[in-house]
Amino acid sequence: MIILRTHSTWDGNVVVTSEPYDPHQRVIGQVLSRVGDANVGARQYFSVTPGYIGGTMCGRLQGAMILSMGCTTGSGQLAKAFMEKGARIFVGWNGVVTVAQSDSAFQALAGLLLKGESPHQAIQTVALLGGVDPTTGPNLVLYGQ
Repeated sequence: MIILRTHSTWDGNVVVTSEPYDPHQRVIGQVLSRVGDANVGARQYFSVTPGYIGGTMCGRLQGAMILSMGCTTGSGQLAKAFMEKGARIFVGWNGVVTVAQSDSAFQALAGLLLKGESPHQAIQTVALLGGVDPTTGPNLVLYGQ
């Protein structure tokens, strides 16, 4: 199971790394729009785009389960890129979600999955336990089996 902290940008979703952003590093990736910067908590970090996942990232994900906690990650190119790279399941949000609700829902989801519940059942259980953001209204969506 891979849990990602993602970030929405004006042109889509990206995966935020822990590497501080430096415009003089990873220049080719920046020119090809496969890496960029993301502002998180008034700090800039490198981020990777769906183009990086599909075109630069080495290897296959071999049936991995991807849990993506960021806004709108279940409704775009990020989910598609991970599925094409070999992920078996991708879970994300179909809209804007608060940090508190996303953290709470994904903590519950990961716990259920680790206890052996199927991804479909775990998402249904989380939805019944408040997996929908009461402020903005998005739901968890699942791609794959």
